[in-house]
Amino acid sequence: MKKRLYFDNTVDIETIEISILIENGKIREYHGLNFTNYFVASMIPNPNIQEGDFDYKTIEMNEDFKLSKVAKYDSKKNGIKANYKVECHELYQSTFKDVYVNLNFIEKFRIDYAKKQTIFHEMKFKQKLVYFLLFSIPALFIAYLLNNSGKLTTKNQATIKTTEIVNTKPKELSAEVIKTSSVIFFIPNSTEFDSIAKLDNSGGIYEVSSDFGYYANKIVELYKDSTINVNISNKRLFKANNELISKYEQESPYGIIFVKKNEFKIETGVFTDIGIQQMIKEYFKE
Repeated sequence: MKKRLYFDNTVDIETIEISILIENGKIREYHGLNFTNYFVASMIPNPNIQEGDFDYKTIEMNEDFKLSKVAKYDSKKNGIKANYKVECHELYQSTFKDVYVNLNFIEKFRIDYAKKQTIFHEMKFKQKLVYFLLFSIPALFIAYLLNNSGKLTTKNQATIKTTEIVNTKPKELSAEVIKTSSVIFFIPNSTEFDSIAKLDNSGGIYEVSSDFGYYANKIVELYKDSTINVNISNKRLFKANNELISKYEQESPYGIIFVKKNEFKIETGVFTDIGIQQMIKEYFKE
């Protein structure tokens, strides 16, 4: 994916687009200014440079990088119009300044997943195929039922609509209450999954769903006789220790909620069963 780079309010070049190309969890290209001329020795923007003096360049890279969430306070104070800071030594050698990107939760999820792809190489192809089929066949069946349920006669449609008008009352979304000493894996429901799949042209969401479900079910089975309650839920809202948790406010539609007395913790993304076991042991001090 190609993403525009942003700077803080010490660099005033909003009219010039500077970008990076991200593929497979690495920065592959930098396209933009040669900042050697733009900054004077003290790393302050050169006041004498004119737009015609800008030297553009494209640099091929193959660099790992780290994304750090920009706090709202820092964003407002420093005039940063993006939500993640890109930390990459090779990129810094080209810009001489901290750079930032704007990512929605799907883009962030795709980058995180690409960086962790080697984890899933541990799974054999047959295992992946089996779990993909286990998750995709029910989804296709539900989609088929939903599609055919719309083929009603005009008379039936009128009856249903009339009944809905008479009987429908405003409803509040119910939240799933999570008990103390619980681990809840949250996933999209079928409607949410279909919406994400339409936005994700690469089709990677199917593999993400398969991998997440595979490891989540292993943990559920492992802890079925434990004092810790482990479950999988596609609810939108959760309540832990009287605090409301919205799945839509998380960085990924796949994640884990850990709950113990007077506190809870949320981790988003895909993790192996070994990694999840370690998280549970550390959180509950097993």
